[in-house]
Amino acid sequence: MSRLTIAHKTFLEAVLDMSGGYVLDFTNTRFAQFFEDLGIEIFEEKYAEYGPSKANRLRTLWQIGSDAEVGAALNALADYL
Repeated sequence: MSRLTIAHKTFLEAVLDMSGGYVLDFTNTRFAQFFEDLGIEIFEEKYAEYGPSKANRLRTLWQIGSDAEVGAALNALADYL
């Protein structure tokens, strides 16, 4: 379980344009590939706890992922930006 605070999550949701269930300009295919490169199968059922959208899957990763997984994902997303 990562140690992201609500302040971190609120900031990240704004930066990653997560309104409406989206994350940046990712399609489902590109989102899956992006996370596969990190060793995370983001479309596994365990990441759909809050719903099936890309934004909800990322929120679930923040909730259940380790600090190492979440940190790697956030670093990769920062590089993508």
